[in-house]
Amino acid sequence: MTQLSFSEYYAMQKNEGGTVFAMLSLDLNNADESQRSEFNQALEKSKWQKIEGITTTWKRSFQAGISESDIVKAAESDVKKAAMSSGIGEYKAAVNVGYGPREFK
Repeated sequence: MTQLSFSEYYAMQKNEGGTVFAMLSLDLNNADESQRSEFNQALEKSKWQKIEGITTTWKRSFQAGISESDIVKAAESDVKKAAMSSGIGEYKAAVNVGYGPREFK
């Protein structure tokens, strides 16, 4: 099987109307359980899905055609909104855009 670069895969998916994925990892500093619950609900409303068994890690699919930078901006906006709505003032986040989630145990 030939390995495609991200840009080759992205171009192929864009032409085929496929999907691009983002994985979001968070550190919610000093958040209590109530704040975490509200934060999680806000992310779910923004179409993020929590990856079970991995603390504060989320995934979301995007229709191909959206740029990588727009996906990153969407993730940043979604996290900021979730933090504001839950009263979380301090957090760290990282997002990765790629082929799709590869979960394993």
